[in-house]
Amino acid sequence: MKNLKFFAISMGMVIIANAVMAPAQQQAGTASAEPISAPISQLDNTQASLAVPELIPTWQRLDFATLPPPRVGASLTLNPINKIALLFGGSNSTAGELNDLWLTNGISWMQFYTPHSPEPRARACLAYDEERHQAVLFGGIGGGAYLGDTWLFNGVDWVQQQPLASPSPRTAASMAHDPERKVSILFGGLVDTGEFDQAVNEMWLWDGESWQQQFPATLPPARWGASMVYDHAHKSILLFGGTPGGGFLEDTWLWNGSIWVEQRPAHHPAGRADFGMAYDEDRQKVILFGGQADPAVNTTETWTWDGQDWTLLPARQAPPEELAYGAQLVYLPGLQAVMLYNDLREKTLLPDDTFIFTETSDVWVLTYRYLVFLPIIHGE
Repeated sequence: MKNLKFFAISMGMVIIANAVMAPAQQQAGTASAEPISAPISQLDNTQASLAVPELIPTWQRLDFATLPPPRVGASLTLNPINKIALLFGGSNSTAGELNDLWLTNGISWMQFYTPHSPEPRARACLAYDEERHQAVLFGGIGGGAYLGDTWLFNGVDWVQQQPLASPSPRTAASMAHDPERKVSILFGGLVDTGEFDQAVNEMWLWDGESWQQQFPATLPPARWGASMVYDHAHKSILLFGGTPGGGFLEDTWLWNGSIWVEQRPAHHPAGRADFGMAYDEDRQKVILFGGQADPAVNTTETWTWDGQDWTLLPARQAPPEELAYGAQLVYLPGLQAVMLYNDLREKTLLPDDTFIFTETSDVWVLTYRYLVFLPIIHGE
């Protein structure tokens, strides 16, 4: 995205108070979210002692002067060149499907207007090709139909592509860019067979100009609603979860550029779909949050993947359950934190036993702070 200059921070500064973004670096400034003070424990010792501080993860809500209109099924990715996250489309209960583009560096949000734009849609694939400086958008659902078009955002405008071959129209597929091999990988999704909707396990590569279907010896089972992310520390694509249409998958797969290898970690999240994953560059781990783990249950668990095993993160505070389904995660270098965006839809019971719904765009960040121990010195 060479032509897009980093936008001015002018819509209200958002800084996280008392939150440690990295062990050696702390943000400072005015907090627009509720401050979290470091809990203090006292050690009853006869001599002064100072325990080694413990880094405690917590989710914290951020407020902004301007936010995108509420939506579910948006597409979110990071432009690592300019350190800006791109949010496109989704569906709003009032306006229907959207095709607006929003940018954020974690400090402020702004809508970015382009001469052309893809048709309104939700649950499309979006990844950023950092070698070619362009975002790649594919498919989704719009106007009641599955879409199969490919668009590139070059930092100034959206340009529709006309490749000779292309994945069939689909929604809720997974896509991630592999900077090591300079391709974007699309996997799975929900397609219309003409008689019914069906999950597929097709794998496609986008090389900047065309799509090529891949036929490796082993492919993960068919699914939609899964999440896929590039693990920079281990130079592999991580795929987890999703649903084949009945039940939820809990398998972990890695693509190393040649083959898919199913992992057998000692621990793993429960099966789920429609959750968020992002690679935390600061801690060199993948962060997973939320999802639908049961037809009636959305989970607010946070998990990390270190290349070998999954670990349930003991976050002291979690976003509300309403944000778990369809959660979108992205790592923001400016905040050195993983950001969550989703639509918070709150139901209010009226005296006549009817309901009204209030929708808001909600933004949270996963931060880390120190648990501080202060000594007590006992005198004579």
